Amino acid sequence: MIFISRILVFVCMAALGIMISAPIHASGLEYKRRIFILAEEALGKGQRQEYQARRAELGDYPLLPYLTQQDLEKRMNPGIAGEVRSFLRDYDGTPPAEALRRPWLVQLGENGQWKRFVEDYRPQSDENLQCLYGQALLNSGRRSEAMDQVRSLWLSGSSRPKSCDPLFEAWIKSGGLTRDLTWQRIELAMQKGQAGLAQHLRRYLGPGDAQWLDYWLRVDRQPSLILERDWSTVTHDRMDAILAHAMHKMTRADATRAAADWDDLRRRSGLDRARFAAIENHAVLYMCMRFEPGALVRVESIPEDLRSDSVREWAVRAALRDQDWPAALRMLESLTAVQHEEPRWRYWKARALQESGRDREAREVFETLAGGQDYFAMLALGHLGRPLVVQHDPLTVSDEAVRRVGELPALQRAAELYALGRYGPARREWQQAESDLDVGDLSAAA
Repeated sequence: MIFISRILVFVCMAALGIMISAPIHASGLEYKRRIFILAEEALGKGQRQEYQARRAELGDYPLLPYLTQQDLEKRMNPGIAGEVRSFLRDYDGTPPAEALRRPWLVQLGENGQWKRFVEDYRPQSDENLQCLYGQALLNSGRRSEAMDQVRSLWLSGSSRPKSCDPLFEAWIKSGGLTRDLTWQRIELAMQKGQAGLAQHLRRYLGPGDAQWLDYWLRVDRQPSLILERDWSTVTHDRMDAILAHAMHKMTRADATRAAADWDDLRRRSGLDRARFAAIENHAVLYMCMRFEPGALVRVESIPEDLRSDSVREWAVRAALRDQDWPAALRMLESLTAVQHEEPRWRYWKARALQESGRDREAREVFETLAGGQDYFAMLALGHLGRPLVVQHDPLTVSDEAVRRVGELPALQRAAELYALGRYGPARREWQQAESDLDVGDLSAAA
């Protein structure tokens, strides 16, 4: 589906290149594209006079905002704050404005211009900017709002930028860091393989907890250590996480052996099977994914109410790979009610029935699939010996709607970027425009 969506985006933009050519004078487009590139090159070489001359030739060319963005970024300093802020205001929400906003915010943060930072900030995915925003709120007297930002920044398995440190320090001093939040971040770090970060976070634990973290770090280096311990009397609340971490590492090395070791440890320590079902499922899942001998036997040893959805599906795949049709039917029957309704599993049930000589039952399942419009419906039609029928409902769009959509600046920019072979920026412009269009306008754009 993602691949098809991308094709549609490019098809739509190619169509836009034709559709919008009239409103922006097609006869001069090729010329202006060349001038645009020359202006960019002059700007990149620092040939300001040449750049300004080329820019003047562009008139109202759709990609002019991209030149302005590059120019302002190249000249970025506090002295042009007015120009930068005007551009951000005029093109708020557009890709060129957001591309300029990021370095602008960094500069505001470096200069401690916190009030202006808050005014010019928009939600960002960049962690450094998120932390600078928290600092800006903190230094603008909006402490409560700043503290509201911290929890989501804290809960990461990776080290955060240094810009987060002042924010974290203020939060910790105010009593925001709890034991549970410390352990949550340690778990995230261990899951990401960031043992160094987990070690760094040790300072926030009490003595008893610190000992358990030390043990976990040893287990990270040597997972089999958990097999030497009696867990029947352990009550620490991170016991489950430590066991899961060790077993996951052992599973990646040898899933069949890990499953056997887990059975032995669980029985010796009297561990509740339901409580630790995720560990068992993980080991058995890897056995199925690697098509290891005995995988299906292990699947069937897990009570159905404890099997994960992933194990159920991969058990079917393992049986199909072995062409073990009786096992495939058993595994298909063990799917959840929701999984049973998925076309792919209905199709493979029909195939397994067919290969088992149960043609009438197989045909009944194929019949239920054949009325659909998906890939498995087409396969079902083939098995039923029927021709493929593709339903086509042509779009009806008025010339006025096409004209109106063709005049949208974002779509004009998308078409020009596409014409220049700049597919990434073109896609971003299209996606931005798409989010602002209603169903009728989307049909016109397509």
